[in-house]
Amino acid sequence: MQGWAHGLHARGCSGVQGYGCVEKNLQWFCVEEEEEDTLKMAKSKNHTNHNQNKKAHRNGIKKPKTHRHPSLKGVDSKFLRNQRFAKRGTLAVANKKRAAALAAKASA
Repeated sequence: MQGWAHGLHARGCSGVQGYGCVEKNLQWFCVEEEEEDTLKMAKSKNHTNHNQNKKAHRNGIKKPKTHRHPSLKGVDSKFLRNQRFAKRGTLAVANKKRAAALAAKASA
């Protein structure tokens, strides 16, 4: 919105104080421009899913990658502590079996 000194405005406003002009901060503004903007028609279409499937399938819809060891973030701390001890125990037993097998193989 652009202000002009009161008189005939560039947009053809009549320049009469009561008709088509508004005084704001000691400057006169033409209101006829604003009225044109407010009389636009409302949009009728709010949403469409057109072409979205084609776009999605261009590179293929892929499954999310599964990792070998899923994150334990958010898992119960008591369970994690027990799991840690259980892993150590099973590794110790496996190492003993492996050592015994190597000793039996070496002596034979």
